[in-house]
Amino acid sequence: PGPVHPEPEPRVKVPMPDQRLYDWAFIYRVKVEALADLCLPEKWYYGTAPEPGRELAILYNYLDYTFRRLSFEKKVRFAEDTARGEEYAAFNTGLVDRKYEYIYALFTRNTRPAARQYWFLLDFVVAGEDGGKTLVSLFNPLPQRADYFENKIENMLYDASTGDLSCDYIHMLTERCFRLPLEFLEDNCPADMLCIDGVTLQEIYHRPMDEEKKAYFRELGSRIKNTPRILNRLKNRLADAVELALKRVAWNYKTAIPTYYPKNNSGSLLLPLALADEDHVDLALVVERQPSGSYQGQTILPLDIAYSNSRLVARPDSDWLQTDTIAVDPGDRDLEES
Repeated sequence: PGPVHPEPEPRVKVPMPDQRLYDWAFIYRVKVEALADLCLPEKWYYGTAPEPGRELAILYNYLDYTFRRLSFEKKVRFAEDTARGEEYAAFNTGLVDRKYEYIYALFTRNTRPAARQYWFLLDFVVAGEDGGKTLVSLFNPLPQRADYFENKIENMLYDASTGDLSCDYIHMLTERCFRLPLEFLEDNCPADMLCIDGVTLQEIYHRPMDEEKKAYFRELGSRIKNTPRILNRLKNRLADAVELALKRVAWNYKTAIPTYYPKNNSGSLLLPLALADEDHVDLALVVERQPSGSYQGQTILPLDIAYSNSRLVARPDSDWLQTDTIAVDPGDRDLEES
């Protein structure tokens, strides 16, 4: 008998939980480029100059996570033109044009043979203009934008008067030690702890994440956890950075940046952590408000992921989270939501 080929996955009309936008709909790059021109001017890449092919990296990520949140809220809308026998879908991107009118993504059923996505992006449109006339003729009311904070102002501002901030230091220092700055680890861990199976921290730190690098940091995390003297030293240094962040928030409430935390599908706040040098922010601390009113520090994020997640809520107005000063570390790509 000939080779057995697996059955192709069925195309999905209604998005499944946590389905990626680009697995649900086919979108030409030129359409995303047109969206970047249509919306309010914004820098959609990190650093002072974009990597080739990544000029719109932040925008692609923004659309994907916005779609996932809208899917969770059941705000992706569907309609049929029965006269023509055509199907449509639409969602509110949350972006606006220069007149501050919302921009919508409008899709039709993908008719290409063997296409893996059920939908095909017609265009990004403004209601009533050009392709937006089709949107208005099919959808009433128009699709709503994503809501990350249940429209509660207390979920978008850090209120230090409600209680203490507790942090999961063990998780951050042992399970996310690959995110800690190189200099921070070198300053606080003995050299023999950082040499694992003949591999040094300097040799592996900036490599793309692969199985060898994962194994290295799993072992390093285990060594830190099982060496109380080093664990306490790192914890004290991290706690000092958290205390400095809270002082910054008390001085300027804009220091705490609202963000969407995809792993928990919840709204959170980001605080700056300066670990290697008090004048340089290395990481973002993800903080969630608890039912009691106190706050829980859940995990640490590299600044590029922190920016992408916060951009879902609003363009960050911050003195510490800015695209120009953020460098992308390829060693963290497969753990973006953790």
